[in-house]
Amino acid sequence: MSAAEAHAPSTGLVLPPEHEPPRRLLQLRRAEAWRLLKAHAATGDLRIARPLADLARSAPDDAASVLADPIASVLARCGRHDDAADAWALELARRGALPGRYEVRGRRVANLALGAIFSGARMTLSSRAIDVDGRTVALDAIAPEQFVALRPGIRFATYDANPLAMVEAHPDKQGNALSLGGRDPHEWIASLREALAIVERHLPELVDEMRALSMVLVPVGYEPEKHLSASYREYVGACYLTLHPDVRTMAEAIVHEFQHNKANLASYHDALLENALGTMVRSPVRPDLRPIWGVLLAVHAFVPVAELYRRMLAAGDVRIQSRLADVIARNDEGLRTVREHARPTRIGAALIDELEALHATHLALDLAKPAGVSWEA
Repeated sequence: MSAAEAHAPSTGLVLPPEHEPPRRLLQLRRAEAWRLLKAHAATGDLRIARPLADLARSAPDDAASVLADPIASVLARCGRHDDAADAWALELARRGALPGRYEVRGRRVANLALGAIFSGARMTLSSRAIDVDGRTVALDAIAPEQFVALRPGIRFATYDANPLAMVEAHPDKQGNALSLGGRDPHEWIASLREALAIVERHLPELVDEMRALSMVLVPVGYEPEKHLSASYREYVGACYLTLHPDVRTMAEAIVHEFQHNKANLASYHDALLENALGTMVRSPVRPDLRPIWGVLLAVHAFVPVAELYRRMLAAGDVRIQSRLADVIARNDEGLRTVREHARPTRIGAALIDELEALHATHLALDLAKPAGVSWEA
């Protein structure tokens, strides 16, 4: 039995059971899809709500995939209803599920699966085709340019649809503007593929979850001395990352931010804490006081990071031992803070129990915490 299997039952929000599909995440994705559909129908725009509802009745899994598309859904959550409808219509057209013709309201519409952005003064969608200013383009003939596949269902983006990208909560950052940081795109792609290979080798169940959410990795610069990353509650499926020369740091950042994505998705459907934003505490990973929800988010991200490093160490990578010891020590501090100050709901208590059970397997390694090791969140 592995360390990850040693704690049960699983909430599906820490690490899914090994060798099983990510059932809880797929349940949440479907619930969020129906929430988005109802919210869009409530705006009165039935041009796209009606065909989406028809698809939900005939092929619910397909409808959930369309509605949960990261680009369309972030626009919907940010109140950009026309832009969200355009993105959903493009995905329906790509699948051959768009009835009739659809006049795009905006001047730009993007699609992850196509890897493309279309811009024009007048655009019309139909089944598997788009007309851009009088020129008809077959959607099945598009060559991906803006979104590059790193793994099936996981993409590197050089376009960001997030209206909130420059909204920043971290005191040491100024937003998340898309930037390659002066590095070649091929360097980014090679680094991210290598980082994902590390995660897939040691936490394959997490990569399955990433595919389920159609994960998008957005570049936000190059930082050779430290690493910065971010995610947004509204942009489920997206991770903002700086490029770092150590691929292990990139692997850690991917795991960390993806865990935030899972918590963000769950937050639309499961209250985890009764005092999520009302209790301010000292954080083990930030210089500013944080709501207790922020500390729970931190340990929810870094306990799986510790599990990644534990498995890497068990596989013979002794270089990460000091980093693992530091992460374990910080997790211990964070979990104590959560236990002392959080008022969890029933599912929140189960989540904390699951985190502590996995953390206990890390404490059992009895690694000495090194002095002077930095720990960024």
